[in-house]
Amino acid sequence: MAERRKKKKIIIPYEQIESDYLSSNITLRELARSYGVPYGTLYDHARAGKWDERRQKAHKKRVEKRIKEEEKKQDRSWESLQDTIRNALVDQWIRLLADDKMHLSAVASLTKATKDAREMGVFGITIDEIKKQTEVNKLKQEIENSDTANNTEIIINGGGDYGV
Repeated sequence: MAERRKKKKIIIPYEQIESDYLSSNITLRELARSYGVPYGTLYDHARAGKWDERRQKAHKKRVEKRIKEEEKKQDRSWESLQDTIRNALVDQWIRLLADDKMHLSAVASLTKATKDAREMGVFGITIDEIKKQTEVNKLKQEIENSDTANNTEIIINGGGDYGV
């Protein structure tokens, strides 16, 4: 009578292998070799558990997190640069205004630097926002002037009665 050979049951640490697979770029074949597991067995288990899809999602999540962190660093760097530029400009204006012999070329140069900084948004407001605000202010002034002439009271940005 032929003796049947019993297959050894080996315990495969699927959770650990899966964790290694999801958190790295190692291939299933390399993992199978390093854990001493038949590649076909590991491949079937990984396919059934959709490890590839989960790995791609996890990778995408890690990349998005790194992008957000880098954006925050850049924002902080930009804010720091803005502070430095603002402080330097203020210091220069203070020195210039305190000087008894104000040079026209220095005023022109500092004025240009201030305008350039404003256009870059260093002061927290862009040229377009300034232009829009200027237009709004002009309109408010025109309304106030015409209302004063007509003895009409209009409340801007508020509710209430429009009286004559």
